[in-house]
Amino acid sequence: MLRITADLLQKLDACEEQVAQFRESFPHGADLTLENLTAARAGRELLVAWLAPHILSEQAHEVFTGATAGLHVNIHRPTAPLWDALTAAKATGDAVAIDAARTAVVKASSAAWAEYYAAEDALLVQLAADPANLPDSITDPDFLGVDFWSRKLYRMPDGRVTVDVDGQLHSTTAEGEPLWPIGVPTPEE
Repeated sequence: MLRITADLLQKLDACEEQVAQFRESFPHGADLTLENLTAARAGRELLVAWLAPHILSEQAHEVFTGATAGLHVNIHRPTAPLWDALTAAKATGDAVAIDAARTAVVKASSAAWAEYYAAEDALLVQLAADPANLPDSITDPDFLGVDFWSRKLYRMPDGRVTVDVDGQLHSTTAEGEPLWPIGVPTPEE
């Protein structure tokens, strides 16, 4: 199960306000579960959907985006007739009718958004539960990112940065260029 921490959010370039809110809600981090996502949303305005493109692989994020786009369309279906009723009530100028129509719109919209968020959260938890849907930046704490040529960069236990060239880690020059395969004796050795 994926554990979200304030440090991970900082590594993913979350804004300071979101990191601070997360740290306040989950000082020791939190597993990515429906319960924790619901708690993160409750009164905190944490941007849960922001996580998806940052913790899912490109392919998994495409699945997430496609599914949530379909869900998003359904938000407006139950409220459309209520908006029409509100428009009609405004045309009459009847304050009581306007207030009743506005209340109905708010109630239906709140329910529709709650269903959307619940489905969005469930999908994110489901996708993130499969390690194959997570990028190296999430599953490998030593992964630093990629260089200009899309080669993966890793930090070794001794602090050195290495670069993956065709599946083989190489030491690097000060400029980040691959120097010598790790584990292969150098000519001096």
